[in-house]
Amino acid sequence: MTVVAGTTTAVLFLDLCFGARLQMNSPTGYSPIVAGRFYGIGNIAFATFATGMLMAVAGISHELIDRGRRRAAVTATLAIGVATVLIVGWPGLGTDFGGVIALVPGLAVTAMMIAGVRITPVRLAAVGTAAVAAISALAWVDLQRPPAERSHVGAFAAQVLSGEAGTVLRRKLSAMLGTFGNWQLTLLAACALVFLFAVLNRPTNWRIGSLQRAYEYAPTLRAGLTGSLVTALIGFAANDSGVAIPAIALTVAVPLTLSACVWALQRGDRTPPRVREPAGAAPRT
Repeated sequence: MTVVAGTTTAVLFLDLCFGARLQMNSPTGYSPIVAGRFYGIGNIAFATFATGMLMAVAGISHELIDRGRRRAAVTATLAIGVATVLIVGWPGLGTDFGGVIALVPGLAVTAMMIAGVRITPVRLAAVGTAAVAAISALAWVDLQRPPAERSHVGAFAAQVLSGEAGTVLRRKLSAMLGTFGNWQLTLLAACALVFLFAVLNRPTNWRIGSLQRAYEYAPTLRAGLTGSLVTALIGFAANDSGVAIPAIALTVAVPLTLSACVWALQRGDRTPPRVREPAGAAPRT
């Protein structure tokens, strides 16, 4: 799981660094026929990129925590996550306004769960403020460029300052709500969301014993899935691609989760690390 998710993340990261040439006419990229955009990362590719990154850091953190290096796991998560946020939102690279707003909360939730920090409403509010601050800073950087050189991030910032942003927001809201008309994506997203809500809550209640076993062997898997779900839901609300974002994000997360379940089953009857009995203890009955 970690190798597949990490490779996906690395390929898209490098592509954005070198001009996003893999985005045009790719399965998860953008099309010149639709003409939604011609630079940076599109919403569908963002869903793949963000989910792959969060699942990859979950796998990396598992390996580090398994070696007793939780602080290094948190550091690695934040380093990879912050680099991803910057590449997604930086004008001229990813240039994805809504992507930053969606990714920062998902990354923060994943990092807090990996660190063993309790998630509270106050901390979530702080995360939301950080997401708004991050995209505001990127918009301000883009706004300093000459008008002809600005991306849509800087152009939107200029519209906010001039009071013309309402039209853009109404158009994006209309486009987001219109995605519910694509019943295939809506059905896919709904089924995947129900699945994730179920497995993140109590997988044993749904007779998914293999997933519970994967959680026991690698508790950070739940952190990656939770962060992916948060990013998918906020991405749905913050982007005009709407339901397509959770649909694509969860088609990445679910197969990776199934591979983790297979990995857990292949470990056979080995006792999960967190429930391993101390030496000399009497066997359980």
